[in-house]
Amino acid sequence: MSFSALWLDHHHATLFTFNKAQGKLDLSTVRTETIAADEPIEHQNRHPNDVVHYVKEQAQISFFNKVTKKLERVNQLMVMGPGIAKSQFIHHCESLDNKEISEAIMGVETLGTHMSYDEMIAKAESFFNSYS
Repeated sequence: MSFSALWLDHHHATLFTFNKAQGKLDLSTVRTETIAADEPIEHQNRHPNDVVHYVKEQAQISFFNKVTKKLERVNQLMVMGPGIAKSQFIHHCESLDNKEISEAIMGVETLGTHMSYDEMIAKAESFFNSYS
């Protein structure tokens, strides 16, 4: 079974994937992958307002699609990060024809923007070890 934590904002995502041993996450098995948005969404503001909105929306959809491709084999997922990107991503997953990703989401955590790698791992470990 695949346990994953996804740290997400509008610019990039970091996916942490773990195995479990004896009922707890095995931190020696953690795999990390970073997925970057093609272009930061805020920097696409050189067009009239209606075009800016469309361009931002398309950039977000493209980014979220890149992230969901990395989640195709996830069984249990925790989504964490600052701001509203988490809820927008969950809504994106729910709108897909394949509902497996949205059904794998076990929890959502709002965290600060400047979390270290170790803090993200600790948050995921705490979540999954207390969940089961």
